[in-house]
Amino acid sequence: MQKRKYHDYDEYLVHQAEKSYSKDRKKRLTGGLSVVRTWIFRERFSILKQKNAFREDSYGLCLGARYGEEVEALKTHCDAIGIDLVEDLPNVVSGDFHDIPFPEGHFDFVYTNSLDHGYDLEKIFIETARVLKDNSYFCVDCCFDAYGKHESIKINNMNELILALPSNLKMIDCNGAWDTRGDIVREIIFQKVPDKTSEIQNTLITKWNDFKEIYNEFNEKICCLMQRSSLEKQIELLVETGEVTQDEIESSYNKWKKLIIREI
Repeated sequence: MQKRKYHDYDEYLVHQAEKSYSKDRKKRLTGGLSVVRTWIFRERFSILKQKNAFREDSYGLCLGARYGEEVEALKTHCDAIGIDLVEDLPNVVSGDFHDIPFPEGHFDFVYTNSLDHGYDLEKIFIETARVLKDNSYFCVDCCFDAYGKHESIKINNMNELILALPSNLKMIDCNGAWDTRGDIVREIIFQKVPDKTSEIQNTLITKWNDFKEIYNEFNEKICCLMQRSSLEKQIELLVETGEVTQDEIESSYNKWKKLIIREI
């Protein structure tokens, strides 16, 4: 995987935002959304819907949505919103796909064709998994070896994507598809699976809490036994030396036992 060199993350953000302030953007703002691009996205989403990637009652998110054609197309199938570094209302709100501005488990479906504009693939995958509901789908259109003026990552093959996946995202499908420029891209579908790590961790915490409760109860009983044993030895010594009478011992011991010692 080839990565463009940036001085820091701020320089990366400035570079990626430039594409949205281009002459192309000005043309789009005056002429509206591209009818052709929107139609192509609509057809792509029709296929994904047939694959049960989402339903009519789903809520979808488009990452790196630029001018919003894919959002407009997805809205013909389900409710949707897009994010990009530069806001383009009503379809696209300001947002960074390394830090998606939505809560955990908020979406039923996520789509992007902008992975090669990312800074950190692992972080993008982690954030996408965070906002997806369990068992929901993340569809990626990816053109391997693409590296133009604004691409920040050159993705060479599927293995580079798989190595960046978190444990709760798994690849379930990969096909060829046409993008809005007429190029052949890889259509890759990932599914979010329940995070077994969290499940195991919660189980261990529960078992540890149960163990602590049992241990504390056991420790308390042992301490009581030790205290009683120590006192009994002292009493025996007092009896042997004749410093106290047997009646005094019995009375004092019974009072102490009621106040201090638990029934064990």
